[in-house]
Amino acid sequence: MDTERQPAPVPNDRPAVWDLVLADIAERDRYGERKYHTRLQPFNGRDYLRDAYDEALDLVVYLRGALYERDEKGGERAETAARERLVEGK
Repeated sequence: MDTERQPAPVPNDRPAVWDLVLADIAERDRYGERKYHTRLQPFNGRDYLRDAYDEALDLVVYLRGALYERDEKGGERAETAARERLVEGK
């Protein structure tokens, strides 16, 4: 995996990612209220840590798949390395 430093961001005419994230948060809140007929609140009977951990695991899998597709384009290099680590018990 590439661990080199990245260049500083370059301004452009696209929207700020923060604005996109805030819009996504607002939409997710509306979605949850429609689905569960209430907004997410503390002491609602759910285990926040368990829910967050499960979501984080899903996120890691999606991120790794995206990195693999971006960097390997279906190549065999990462597959070979993963197989070697399994065989070596690492």
